[in-house]
Amino acid sequence: MVFGGSPQVEADRYLIPFPTYDDYLDSLVTPIDLFYGRSIFIARCVAQLGYRARGQVLTREEFAGRAAAARALDNPPRQDQVTTSSLLPLTQLSVNVEPLLLALSQREVANRRSIVNTIIYLCVKKRTGEYVSAYIDFNQRLRQESWNAFFQEGKPLRPKTSDLCYYNWHTNFTSSTDSDNFKVKCDQERGLLFNCIWDGKMICVNPNLKSPGPSTTRTRIYSPNYAILDIYDHKLRRSY
Repeated sequence: MVFGGSPQVEADRYLIPFPTYDDYLDSLVTPIDLFYGRSIFIARCVAQLGYRARGQVLTREEFAGRAAAARALDNPPRQDQVTTSSLLPLTQLSVNVEPLLLALSQREVANRRSIVNTIIYLCVKKRTGEYVSAYIDFNQRLRQESWNAFFQEGKPLRPKTSDLCYYNWHTNFTSSTDSDNFKVKCDQERGLLFNCIWDGKMICVNPNLKSPGPSTTRTRIYSPNYAILDIYDHKLRRSY
């Protein structure tokens, strides 16, 4: 299983949500362009000329090649398409399986294909008695790590200081790290937020709020192996 690609291909993952070149250009179009141009065609031409982009604007040919390479990173050739969770014996996929293992096995394919970006919030008790928690970018961990120990050997999932947000409840140590899919934000009223870089939408993890945000669902998982488990599934604007 390949867990990453070249730096250029990794950087081009922002192209994945755009099925066509016109969709890519539409992401560069502003309301002002539409107001003065009176036409989406003219607005796209303005964007294509580079007047509305801070960096390089790709040509149609460049977009086709680089978007295909980025998608291939998440969708390798068919012989490599066996997902880690699919190797579980069918007898394990039952009510007796570890709840988090079952929940993530149901989300693995969608995350690998960047149809959904899942954030896992978990709080666990260490052997020292300390509680630690983290918000984990499931998509990024899938690409960067082997999950054999979790899916096939039953090894528990553990927080890391390199996750989106990490907190030690005993020492009050905290850290935050932007991932390939989310930027960590903080709002005075809503608290901790994760800004999805693919569609710009905010995911609010404040449990006191009714909704975590547009295109996002929150699911509480109950497991004897974790003190708290919440899963946030953020559906991207388009799938393919």
